[in-house]
Amino acid sequence: MNKKKKESKYYRPQTDKEDRRCDYPGCNNSGLYKAPKDRSLKEYYWFCLEHVAEYNANWNYYKDMTTEDVEEQLKTDTESSWQRARFTYKDRFSDAGFFNYKGREPENKKDKAIRMLNLNIPFTKAELKKRYKELAKKYHPDTNAGDKASEERFKDISWAYNELLELV
Repeated sequence: MNKKKKESKYYRPQTDKEDRRCDYPGCNNSGLYKAPKDRSLKEYYWFCLEHVAEYNANWNYYKDMTTEDVEEQLKTDTESSWQRARFTYKDRFSDAGFFNYKGREPENKKDKAIRMLNLNIPFTKAELKKRYKELAKKYHPDTNAGDKASEERFKDISWAYNELLELV
């Protein structure tokens, strides 16, 4: 029984053209794998498996960009993906009755943080620290043996504490 070796999904040939040659100088193998020429991702090189792996290992999307440009690009990409997701979910599920958006104002960060820490308004910096320490001891991952729910709760508590610390 002759079993064919299963190819990695990442390196699955992207063309059926066996006659295309590898774009690597001096290589005569078939160019079955595409790799982007630049950030526009509109033009591609075609390489053999050996050379596409080498090219991808050295590929740098942010090459020739300043630190400020990279930070702006990352910020823009993150914001737009979150906006698309929020728009999609609101659009898709609000009409189906999953979420009740009508007549309800979105909760601001301060109110959300106060609710997470279960604080009474007004509160002092000392009260905030005391409440944070209580909850941090209760939900810290080291005291809960890797419980994922406790770890997520601890992250939320830390976020809320940092949000409110700036306000007090």
